Amino acid sequence: MAQPETTPPHERRSWAGWRTFRLLLLYGFTWFVLTGGDSASWVLGVPAVLLAFAVSVILAPTAFLSLNPVGLLTFIPYFIMLSAMSGIDVLRRTFSRVPRINPAVFSFKTRLEGTPRILLANIISLLPGTLSADLQGDEIRVHVLDREIPAEKSIRSLEDRIDRIFHRQVMMEDSL
Repeated sequence: MAQPETTPPHERRSWAGWRTFRLLLLYGFTWFVLTGGDSASWVLGVPAVLLAFAVSVILAPTAFLSLNPVGLLTFIPYFIMLSAMSGIDVLRRTFSRVPRINPAVFSFKTRLEGTPRILLANIISLLPGTLSADLQGDEIRVHVLDREIPAEKSIRSLEDRIDRIFHRQVMMEDSL
């Protein structure tokens, strides 16, 4: 037998409204950042934001988006820096007289789950000299252009930053 709903209807509507607002704000802000604030882009941006919202609600109808605004705001410049560093690294390796390439593949075991894990797997490819090749459970297969780069340390740092975005506590032993 199903348990009776104990949350009053007005509180359920309030939570749903707050979740809707937060998701739309998050997707809208993401669109704004990706397009550099170009107002003409909203012709495509509004449908894209609404589609992203609809997909989120369909795929995770009861999930609560718990974001730490400070973690998110500190992650944005870090994300931009990673993108720039990765581009410079590829440019430097491409135009070098003697390419510094010593490729390897390794597995990275992450403690993140759900959306944070998927975000980590996607952003790993922005670290200089790395590419996220596969995600199976809590392991991410990572391809590196040079086995001498400290990829695992960089990924652990990225994991900690993503962890902070989603209100999780980072354990001290994991950050060492």
